[in-house]
Order: sequence, then structure tokens, then C-alpha cells
Amino acid sequence: MAEHDDCSAIGRAVIGLGRSLGMTVNTKGVETAGQLSALPAEGCGEVQGYLFSRPKPIGEVAGILRQHRNAALARRHGLP
Repeated sequence: MAEHDDCSAIGRAVIGLGRSLGMTVNTKGVETAGQLSALPAEGCGEVQGYLFSRPKPIGEVAGILRQHRNAALARRHGLP
């Protein structure tokens, strides 16, 4: 989304439509930190994509989420 103006316009329109309908908006296909950093400003709070993980079997998902949560908590508290 952040790399191309036309893609950004389409993304903003879809996010705005979802928000105006009171829906939670989940952006799929997030692959770069730039894409991730642009989305909160557009009103999108849920994302998924290869930036976080390649597709995994359901049995591995809880562990991946735990790792991301722990890393986020560590960053919030200034830990390595």
C-alpha cells in the first residue's frame, strides 16, 4: 500500500467503507514494515501477512502468537 499511490487510494477506500459500516478491517498480504506502519493511520488495526509468518499448520499458530506478544511486551518495556 505504501509503495504505490493508486494502491493506497484503493486501500483507504476499502478501509473507510469497512469503518463506516462498523466492521473490523483486517488487511491481508502485509509484507513490509512500511506497509505495516501506514495502516494504523488509515484506521486499520488488524493485519496479517508474510511479514509475520508464512502459512503454518493450525497447531503452530498459538506458539507464533505467543512469540509476537512476548516480543511486543519486551519492546514496550525497553527489553531486548
